[in-house]
Amino acid sequence: MLYPVFGAWLLGLLMVCSPPSMLDGAGKGNRPPKMEVDTSNVDQELRQELLAMLEEDQKARARYMEWYKQRNLQRGEPLTPADKAELGIMAEVEKKNTAKLKKIVAKHGWPSIAKADYDGAAAAWFLINFADKDRAFQKRCLALLKEAVDKGEANKTDWAYLTDRILVLDNKRQIYGTQVKISGQKVEPLPVQDPANLEKRRAELGMPPMSEYLERVKAQHFGRP
Repeated sequence: MLYPVFGAWLLGLLMVCSPPSMLDGAGKGNRPPKMEVDTSNVDQELRQELLAMLEEDQKARARYMEWYKQRNLQRGEPLTPADKAELGIMAEVEKKNTAKLKKIVAKHGWPSIAKADYDGAAAAWFLINFADKDRAFQKRCLALLKEAVDKGEANKTDWAYLTDRILVLDNKRQIYGTQVKISGQKVEPLPVQDPANLEKRRAELGMPPMSEYLERVKAQHFGRP
């Protein structure tokens, strides 16, 4: 299971949901629908390094998610020293993985599907989403990811998710509606640019309608539809 960790009460209810390449494709070692990339020259050492980084990330998130559930933390609730210590463990893993990813990108460029296979590329995508403390690097990777998309070596939806996340973190309106807020049992997208054409933009990238997406978020977050 992939733990997206929404950081509800920490990041203003910003949520990172795993895109199709994580849930339906690369994250499970399968080819995303309608994507065929030549993986004959995959760098297996690079791929394995990315997968190991993702595994470490997921262990830290699983640990924190368990803590979060046991504490039943509410948005705005003051953090205890123990809460901060648990967050610190996850933050340290994020910091370490961001540093490693910077070295990888400096050496290999963006870890596209052609370079790291479907699962390795998906791992890199997941990790860059949590490089929020190095925003310049995060934005640089967004540009590199777009180049890979244009070459047919990366998933368009991955680029859309990262685009939205960066916009929201910059206090701007997102474009594709991927970032949501959760209040009680309610899930809704954060403010979107040109909402009248949101569904059209999503369809152009092969993304599901917002109603379907929000139901998926509910299932992922609450463990049920």
